[in-house]
Amino acid sequence: MAWWWTGARRELERHPRGRVRDGDVGGGVPGGAVGDRAFFVVPALVGSVFLLVLAVVPGSPGYLNPTVAAAAALGAVAVPSMFIAPAAYLRRLTLLVCVVMSALVVVALAVTESGALVVSLLFWFPWAGSQVGLAWRRLDAVMVHVTLMAGIILGVFSLHGSLAEYPLAGLGSVLGVLAAAPLTHTSFQRGRARILTDSLTALASSAGLIQAGDPLVAGMTATGRQTVMMIVDIDHFKELNSAFGYEAGDDALRTFGRWLCLVRPPPLLVARLGGDKFVLLLPGEASGGGRSSPPEMADPVLTGLGRDVLTQLEGRLRIGGVDVEVEATAGITTAPACGERIVDLLSCADAALADARRGGERVGVWTTACAAVRPWELALHAELRSAMDLGELELHYQPMREVATGRIVGVEALMRWRHPERGLLPPGSFLPMAERSSLIVELTWWELDEALRQCARWRSEGIPLTVSANLSPRLLVVDELPRIVAERLAAYDLPPDALTLEITENALVSQPARAAAMLGELRVFGVKLSMDDFGTGYNSMEILKVLTFDEIKIDRSFVVDAQGSLLDVAIVRSVVDLGHRLGLRVVGEGVEDEAGERILTELGCDVLQGYKLSPPLPARDLAPLLAADGGPRTTGTVSGKSGGSGESRPPPGEVPPRARERWSTGGLAAPIPADEDSRLAALRNHRILDTAAEPEFDEIVELAAQVADCTYAYVSFVDAEREWFKSSHGLKAAGLAGRVGVASHAVWSGEYLEVPDASRDLRFAHVVRADPRVPLRFLAAAPLRTMGGHAFGALCVADRLPRRLAPGQRRALCCLASQTIRLCDARRERLMSEDVAGALSRLDQFWHPDDLPAAATLIAEVIHIVTGSDAVGVMVAKMPGATVFEAAGWSVAAGTEPLPRVGARATPDDEAALRALSQLREPIFIADPTGTPLIPAERVDQLKIGSAMVIPLPDVGGLLGFVTVRWTNRLTSVEPAVMRAVSLFATSARYTVARLRPTSEGATVATGSSARR
Repeated sequence: MAWWWTGARRELERHPRGRVRDGDVGGGVPGGAVGDRAFFVVPALVGSVFLLVLAVVPGSPGYLNPTVAAAAALGAVAVPSMFIAPAAYLRRLTLLVCVVMSALVVVALAVTESGALVVSLLFWFPWAGSQVGLAWRRLDAVMVHVTLMAGIILGVFSLHGSLAEYPLAGLGSVLGVLAAAPLTHTSFQRGRARILTDSLTALASSAGLIQAGDPLVAGMTATGRQTVMMIVDIDHFKELNSAFGYEAGDDALRTFGRWLCLVRPPPLLVARLGGDKFVLLLPGEASGGGRSSPPEMADPVLTGLGRDVLTQLEGRLRIGGVDVEVEATAGITTAPACGERIVDLLSCADAALADARRGGERVGVWTTACAAVRPWELALHAELRSAMDLGELELHYQPMREVATGRIVGVEALMRWRHPERGLLPPGSFLPMAERSSLIVELTWWELDEALRQCARWRSEGIPLTVSANLSPRLLVVDELPRIVAERLAAYDLPPDALTLEITENALVSQPARAAAMLGELRVFGVKLSMDDFGTGYNSMEILKVLTFDEIKIDRSFVVDAQGSLLDVAIVRSVVDLGHRLGLRVVGEGVEDEAGERILTELGCDVLQGYKLSPPLPARDLAPLLAADGGPRTTGTVSGKSGGSGESRPPPGEVPPRARERWSTGGLAAPIPADEDSRLAALRNHRILDTAAEPEFDEIVELAAQVADCTYAYVSFVDAEREWFKSSHGLKAAGLAGRVGVASHAVWSGEYLEVPDASRDLRFAHVVRADPRVPLRFLAAAPLRTMGGHAFGALCVADRLPRRLAPGQRRALCCLASQTIRLCDARRERLMSEDVAGALSRLDQFWHPDDLPAAATLIAEVIHIVTGSDAVGVMVAKMPGATVFEAAGWSVAAGTEPLPRVGARATPDDEAALRALSQLREPIFIADPTGTPLIPAERVDQLKIGSAMVIPLPDVGGLLGFVTVRWTNRLTSVEPAVMRAVSLFATSARYTVARLRPTSEGATVATGSSARR
């Protein structure tokens, strides 16, 4: 292979523009095709058979002659070797066989006494001359070698003495050798030239490209550089042929071929694939060594290279006396990233060219996203026809949910192929190829029949769903379409409006008049029509004028782009408004996540469809979802998060079991959150219920009404059985007697909730009927969530007309809700500071030791209020250095057991707890008391401690006492503000306890009923 690469490189140096001379295409690589190899084998075979006949046939002149037999045996071995020898060594093998066999024949001539054998052997030499003609690439080398062979023949013939006896035989043998060698050489080269060279442009043909290109690519790869393949296709060449004729078109191709040879950088090879397609092999950049993986994204360097080459090829071409502007499109790929063989590179470059044509680009660079038909896809298409008979096809159904009610109002039938070897195949892997054949008609009839059969089965079970099926463009020209659809509906006893046929815009482009007539007949019959992928073509508006559709489906690409582009949001909003003005139902496809669902809901889509709601499912797997959908459904954009409890929530608007008992004419009560106890505790800790109006909250609700452009706004806090309004704008109500407002539902979900039209939502029917003079139709609520994750209220806006907030308004409302919760936290910190300051002022009034129980109780009450705990005890040692601490005062919630003393029994747990307490100097919060030495395990079970806090009261030389704080529920943390307030208060209160504690040996700390509250 290295020998051939050297020769190919020399050829390229002689032809720097990539053109290859006739007869040297691919450097004359032999053996690349069966015809090439036959040129080498046939002369050797005929010559070997001739010698074999002389050696083995009785009565022949050379019968059993050992030299002739040896030459024949050598030929018998050489001929099979030529069939299996590598192409690079075929010339050398031919020359070697020719030389050895010629030597053996010359020896036979020299030693034989038979004149007949001499004459017979002279007839063998022309075959040897033909082998010489094949063994050398250059004609001058061939003539030198055959002249030498002729001289040897004449010399041996003369020495043998037969020249005088048979002069004509000797002369004929010499002339035969001299004629056979150049004739064979010329015939071989011209035959190869016809195959490997394009006769029109004198460039390499497709076969020549493969012959010469593979070594070029291998050589470039060996040197660590890329090889760039570029397929160039002349734009609108068929129009040139039609306008000026085929002869002018051929002239244009020849001129364009010459242009290709002159581009920069100089091409390694230029070839014509056929028609108006050409191939350039260009030197690329360093590949970085080794084989790189196919690119995932188009390389901008390759794109720039392609555009630069096309710019050089642009210009005016004179055809038939007329100057014509020539433009081209290119597809580019590289080796070794996409393979090291020309056939692999051609496939990728052609796919890139097709991708550029589809996208309207001038240059396409191959990426893994380019669609190229692979051999296994063709085999798959061949199996598709029998898949229907074998029952391998099946339909999956994707639900479509109505935004206003939350109900599943229909399903779209999507075909799947359960292949016995490849598994479940999506439609994209087999339907595009079926669309290019008549098989798509049979597949569409099967899909329609199967979808209607399943629809009839659902309706017999009391599920009145409509089913949507995609209609192939090929069926729009089938005259029997309306009749067959009507027959199928009648066969399953289905009303016409149970079926919706989805048609893409591109399906109506080829024969719009006939398609319009066909679809118009279907719609008159009662079948619903849907325009699928609306907005992706250029004729959407024109088609809406010609045809009357029932719905339009917004393409999923707009849905994805709308999440990060205000321009796409505006487009989707315009499409929705257009559909509604035309009286059409608007379906949002491709809802893959919660953000897409919210955007489409806010922009006014009537129906949503996508994996966020449900993936396509077989009919048997869809049954539970349809059964669960049987209860009342309402609109909403609430996502069903579990709230940290691990419970699964019903879909938005579904009546939960716990709430059905509370249904009344006043509305549907919101479900109770899983963390209700903790949520209510957080609400109580903020001490905001039933408080007077405060200007800070009034300013927030007024600002909320302004940013949302709504008439009403209010801050609502959700208690156990009511909603209380802290502040309101435009409303006079103080609250709701029951958790039936939008704030309660937002608190339950923990997320932003928007109700475009309360009159269509069962949860808020009471809001519409509450005051006929002020019917609230639009509602929105942003929950107030604490740092601990508890939502105990909401910032709400309302309006008289149905509407939706813009994304910016919604974000502003959520930001105001965050500011509201910060205001609540600041208010709480202020109250805690006031409590601490007031308590410290009161503690300063205690001076007598008998005041210790009252002072300790006051300390416990303040910490109880600040922490929102269930029990607080102030434990004080009976005397300095004592290991028994008794409760000097406590404050406990109803039903909670107080802690009377610590250290009364010297158990190992008590001793460990006392040792740990003696080393404590800062307050410590214990989220899980089961693993801490500060609290004996017996106490955890006895007092039902969920979480705890220990605040030490250090003294000189020991521990004066400590404050125990405990919660029945498990907490994850204590707010930093609470910890700061408790630490500050305990530090100052310690001096009061130290001052009041009795120091005499006989004194005791007053406990009992006087300290109990």
